[in-house]
Amino acid sequence: MGNIVGSDRKYGSGILLILLLLGLTSGCAVMERLGGGPTEGMKEPPTSTQADQALQRRTAELEGIEGEAAVGAPLELAQARTLLEEMEYFFREGNFAQVKRLDSTMGKSLDSIGSVLEAGGWPLSKRIAVLEEENSRLRAEASGKESSQRELKEEIRTLKALSGIEIQSLTKRLASVEKERDDAILEVVRNRSRIEGLASMASASAMYAEARVLVDRMDEEAFNLRGRGFLEQAQGYLASGKKELEMGNPGGAAYLFDLVSSIYQEFKNSDSRNLTVAVRRARLHKSASSSSGVVGSLSRGETVKGLMMSSDWFQVRSSSGRIGWVRRSQVH
Repeated sequence: MGNIVGSDRKYGSGILLILLLLGLTSGCAVMERLGGGPTEGMKEPPTSTQADQALQRRTAELEGIEGEAAVGAPLELAQARTLLEEMEYFFREGNFAQVKRLDSTMGKSLDSIGSVLEAGGWPLSKRIAVLEEENSRLRAEASGKESSQRELKEEIRTLKALSGIEIQSLTKRLASVEKERDDAILEVVRNRSRIEGLASMASASAMYAEARVLVDRMDEEAFNLRGRGFLEQAQGYLASGKKELEMGNPGGAAYLFDLVSSIYQEFKNSDSRNLTVAVRRARLHKSASSSSGVVGSLSRGETVKGLMMSSDWFQVRSSSGRIGWVRRSQVH
């Protein structure tokens, strides 16, 4: 029994010794790896010359690729630059095995970068290039459109200026024509005053009464701008005829009253009751007051028929037959 125990102890001590040796061996391998010892598969430690050559070669390769891929692969190039800095660090520390290991890793990284560049660059880089080109094109188009816009604005300003000049010219011409017309009428009136027996005071007075009735009718029916223009002209001739009549010129007065009659015929033919809505939306009220109820609305450009006038209001009938009051400033 004692022999067996002694034997077991003997064998147990041997096993413990073997396990201890194995542990020391593996521990040394781990420590060697952590301490930067020889890399796996390396037959013999690299020399200083080999490490220096590897470092110089990788530096030159990286600089060459960086020159070719300035915007091609910023992330990958940054990783390669980090590997190179580690190689330099271990070379200064004299750890040539780590330099050799990093040389292999960096070589694979540079080969990958070179292959992608030969194939035309990273997809993201291509996309960036396409976007930059498109951005340049859009900027050029925008610049052209801005130039066209400036030209159009300048043309509009020029047309507005010319329009203003033309309006002034037409206004002056109209005033000149109206003055010529008034001068011609005045000359006729003066000539009539020299012709005896053309019209008696009685007949001229009758014509005055008739002309005044016509002007009153126009005053009641002159809804739109054209109609009111005729009304103002007729009122002017009526007043001038009355003045000539009072001055003892029945012939001139009769001529002016006859002009009132002619204007009234034009007034009737112009359909002065038609009105056009001049605002975006006009409310139709029950009576000639903004506080009265609203019975409908009218849109810009819609034509209505004038029925009555009351101060600043018109009573109108819409195309649908609806009747209401609208402000005079909202129609013309």
